[in-house]
Amino acid sequence: MGGNTLTLAVKEKPDQKLLNDFVASHPQLVVDGVLGEKDSVVVRKTSDQANESFEIWRPMRASEDEDLEPDLAALVQVPCWVFQISLDSNPPKDDWELANSLARFIAMTCKGAVFYDELGKVVWPEAASKKASPFTKGRLVDLVKLQWFVHLSQPSVATASPFLTSLRKLYPEAVPVRFGIVEPLQGLLQPGDDRPFEDLWKKSDENQSRDDLNVGMIDFTGKSPCFGGFISFPPRLMGVGKKHEEQFAKVSLSFDRAPFSNDSDMCEKLVNLFSGIAKNLRAFYGHSYVERNWTTYRRLSFTPKTDQLPGTEHYPLPIGHEWFGIPPAPTWLAWFGLPYVALVQESLRNVEHVRTEEGILIRRGPKPMDLDQLHASAPSFPLRLLAQVVEDPWLKEKGGRWSYRAKRAEIIPRLDS
Repeated sequence: MGGNTLTLAVKEKPDQKLLNDFVASHPQLVVDGVLGEKDSVVVRKTSDQANESFEIWRPMRASEDEDLEPDLAALVQVPCWVFQISLDSNPPKDDWELANSLARFIAMTCKGAVFYDELGKVVWPEAASKKASPFTKGRLVDLVKLQWFVHLSQPSVATASPFLTSLRKLYPEAVPVRFGIVEPLQGLLQPGDDRPFEDLWKKSDENQSRDDLNVGMIDFTGKSPCFGGFISFPPRLMGVGKKHEEQFAKVSLSFDRAPFSNDSDMCEKLVNLFSGIAKNLRAFYGHSYVERNWTTYRRLSFTPKTDQLPGTEHYPLPIGHEWFGIPPAPTWLAWFGLPYVALVQESLRNVEHVRTEEGILIRRGPKPMDLDQLHASAPSFPLRLLAQVVEDPWLKEKGGRWSYRAKRAEIIPRLDS
C-alpha cells in the first residue's frame, strides 16, 4: 500500500500537552482527538475540516531492539516509546512540511530520533543519516512472498478463524506469534486462546465501514522460516464511481527463500499452503514471488541502496486500495479464483496448470523463482485483463521504494461472484 510514514523512537512518552504546544505555534492546525485515548488522533487544517493533513498513532512501549527499525535502535536505547505519523501517498507539500516539523519537535523534546519509512533511513537528527548504516551488520535474505486477495463478501474474511485453522493445518510455523496494528506489536497469541487475534481482526475489518482513507492492517510475526505477514482491510470506499463489488482484503506471508532452494519437500509444503489458503478463503486471485535483498538485522527490514548494498528490490506490482486487475509482472505461483477462470483459461492451453472446482493454480518451476528467472517463462494473458503501471515523476524524484502508480485494467470481472 502506498503512503508516507515517519516513525519516531523517543525516551520520554509524548502526551497531549506536547501536541497542544506545537499546535499553539501553528494556528492553522486543529487536533481531532486526545493522544493515547484511541489508536490515533487526526490533525487537520482549520481551513479544510473535511480532510485530514496527517494522523498520529498511539505511542507504544518498545522493550526489545527488534521492536525498532535497526537505524533507530542504534540511536535510541530500549526501553523507549515508538509511534508513527502517517500521511497519504501524495500529500500536499505543506502537510508534509508540517508533519516533518512536528516529528522533529517531538524527537527533540522527548530525546529521540525520526525514521522515514519509505526512504529507509533516519532523517533526524540529520547527523545520524551520515553515519555508517547498521544494515551492513545484518544478513541479507530473499523473501518468498505469498499473497491472496479475497472479496469482502466472502464469509472466510469475516473472522480470523478460517485463516488460523488453515495455517495450523498447512504450515504451523506461519501461525501468528506477536501481532498488532502498530509497531511494536503488542499482542501475543497464546496456545488455546485465539480471542485477542480474532477480536483485532474483527475490529480492523469493522473500522473500514467508515468513508475514510484509513487502512485496517494487522501485522504479525511467525516462526522460522516464516518471518510473518499482514492482513489488510482497505476502506469501504463510498460515493459516486466507487465499485463496492471490487472491495477486497489482502492476506500476505513472507518466508526466507534459502531453505526452499534445495529441499523439494519444503517447496511442496509451501505450494500446498498457497493453494490451500486460496481455496479455504475463496480468493479471487493470489500470487507468490521472490523479492530480493531484505535484511534480518534485529528484524526483517527494508534495505536502502548504498555503495556496499544493492538495496531491497521492489517487485513491480500495482499498489493501491483498489483491485486494478491481474498484475503485469510474472510470478512464481499464481491463483485464479472463479471470477477469473473463464477469462484466463484460453491463455493456458500450452501452460502447465492445475484446475480444481475452486480455481486454477499455475506453478512456474519446482522452487521459488525471482524476477530475472521468470521473464523467460511468463504466460501471456489478454492485455485487457492486465493492470498497468505508470512511472510517476514525483515519486521517482523522492527516491523512495515506489516510483510508479497503477491504472485499472480494461476488464475486471465481478469479484463477488
